[in-house]
Amino acid sequence: MRKLILFCSLLTLCIPIFGQHSTVDSLEQLLEQTKADTTRLRLLDEIANLIYQSDFPKTITYSTEALSLAQKLGDAKHEMRAHYFLGVGHLLSSEEAQAVYHVEKALEIAENKLLDQNGMMDCHNLLGNIYKKMNDVDKALFHLFESAKIAETYDNQDRLATTYSNIGQVYMENGEIQKAKSYYSKALAIFLAEKDLFYAAFLYNNLSEITESPDSSIVLLNKALEIFEKEQYLDGLGHVSNNLGTEYRKLGDYQKALPNLERARQIFEDESHYYKPGLVSVYMNLGIVYGAFGDRAAAVSWFEKSISLAKEIDHKTFLKDAYEQYAHLLETNNNPQEALVYFKLAAEVKDSLFNESKAKELAESETRYQTELKEKELTQKELELEKQSRQKYRILLGGIIVVLLLISVFLFLRYRLQLRRQQAELNLQ
Repeated sequence: MRKLILFCSLLTLCIPIFGQHSTVDSLEQLLEQTKADTTRLRLLDEIANLIYQSDFPKTITYSTEALSLAQKLGDAKHEMRAHYFLGVGHLLSSEEAQAVYHVEKALEIAENKLLDQNGMMDCHNLLGNIYKKMNDVDKALFHLFESAKIAETYDNQDRLATTYSNIGQVYMENGEIQKAKSYYSKALAIFLAEKDLFYAAFLYNNLSEITESPDSSIVLLNKALEIFEKEQYLDGLGHVSNNLGTEYRKLGDYQKALPNLERARQIFEDESHYYKPGLVSVYMNLGIVYGAFGDRAAAVSWFEKSISLAKEIDHKTFLKDAYEQYAHLLETNNNPQEALVYFKLAAEVKDSLFNESKAKELAESETRYQTELKEKELTQKELELEKQSRQKYRILLGGIIVVLLLISVFLFLRYRLQLRRQQAELNLQ
């Protein structure tokens, strides 16, 4: 739970919208009272733009209706936006194939109908994120670099920085740390030059993950923390506080780790910012810290909460980590038999993760194979149609030539006949 992810929307970068719930409620009430297609389309678009990062099912529902209305009205701009929001909704719902379909449709409209550079950049950026999630690194980087090229051409610094950040994430997740650091640093430099400290804070957080020493990570995280405190961005504060607590824990500085972890816990437990994956990590860290303090009862309580919540959200990576850390606590408290039980549970989850990874790789390989097969079939059909078209053209051309020849022969024979008649008339005279 380290990274804070950036990707573009069609309007601007993903700026958190504070107090948006009341705005959404008001727009939804207006939507219920609105029948006119044009006004309804505008309201659906506005609502989707406000909720697409938080309420995926509603985003899909509203954007599906918006797409239908936009197509009915011949409104290419809103059709593009509806496809885009559907792409985000399906991506965040882990429906990647549908996400790709809709974003490619949005990109097609941006390129061919609207000539919208911002739309092109955003679609390429989003496709990069989708393919990253699908572990298709080549396609992810292709689309992200396409976005970067357009941003460089039109000197769009905000989108260029966001794209660099997303490229950095792709490289980081594939173990290419130096390239990741390079692109994160490029993004950070742009945000600082543009005096956009809010987004610089995201980069400080992400760079902290690939910094070699905990001390250096803490420096970067404190910079992010200071900015998020000034902006009163509680979601960011929760992530960064947990990351700070983790780094202090690694250093064995449990007195500094504890207040950061408590701050993260309070934020993520608040109903306005309730975030289960974050709480799983925080609870596990608290278990480790209280174990180091020698408070076994508190440590056990936090580990049990972490394990229970990890099971609830079916987050196997966190569950494996929680089992392992709990096993270490039991082992250090002279309870080897129970520790062995949890080490075995951790091993089982690890095996399950490995099997799921292999199954996913096979499924992705099959998907790529089927996609390539369909592309080849489509190409073959196009070639066959082109061949048939050429044949028809040749037949038509041949027919025209034959007709012209027949006409020429007819005219020639007619001319010869006229000459003979004239000659005959002359002979009679």
